Amino acid sequence: MDTFKRLAKTHNVCIATSEGIQSNANDMKFDNLVKSLMETSRAKVVVCFCEGMTVKNFFMATRRQDVVGKFLLIGSDGWATRPDVVKKNTEEAAGGISIKLYSPSISYFDHHFLNLKPYNNSRNPWFQEFWQEKFQCYLEGSERKPDYTEPCTGQYDGL
Repeated sequence: MDTFKRLAKTHNVCIATSEGIQSNANDMKFDNLVKSLMETSRAKVVVCFCEGMTVKNFFMATRRQDVVGKFLLIGSDGWATRPDVVKKNTEEAAGGISIKLYSPSISYFDHHFLNLKPYNNSRNPWFQEFWQEKFQCYLEGSERKPDYTEPCTGQYDGL
């Protein structure tokens, strides 16, 4: 975001305000974000370098605040190819732009990545945490103890 701000300033692009939000923020925080943007009368375009759930929650907050169409969203590749983000938010997303760089699929990487399991990926210290969050389960012996009650079985459809 710092690079974006620097380039905007260099090219005389006005940034009316700069806000941030956690991707897992609750509805009230998203509503407050939209209210804050509404209080900034010059805010017309929202640039969001974020993932799909964040964009979806932003869209839903604009609906709850009855300001659909007030903002034009420019988004990054985090949701550019995610139809689930706009499926029930077509009015909120109308006119928005998302940008995704071309990145061809690399079959041997896909095969490797989709076959990762907690027991065969000890090099990545964050993988166990990711696995537990992704599948909402707990791994025996994991340093991080999530609140999930189901043990991880490893029998999932993949990442």
